[in-house]
Amino acid sequence: MPTLKRRDRAGRPPRCAGGSGNGPNYVSGLISAALLSVAGASRYYAGAGVVYTLGSRTALAGVPAEEYENYRGTTPEMIALVAVST
Repeated sequence: MPTLKRRDRAGRPPRCAGGSGNGPNYVSGLISAALLSVAGASRYYAGAGVVYTLGSRTALAGVPAEEYENYRGTTPEMIALVAVST
């Protein structure tokens, strides 16, 4: 598995936008790097996106806002809905 070698002046890994060094953007980048480290993986891997907020799930993943009317947190059903919508 690839490792992130870039560090800041204090020796810490880079931070994702507006978050800590272990936020969703950081993790998804490491997952993408690991998947694409396999020769030929780009034939099957179209890309990735972080749909962390409800707004991004509606705007980027195409999940209708009505699906979030009674939203109480991420559930397996909600994850499946985002996966099917993209």
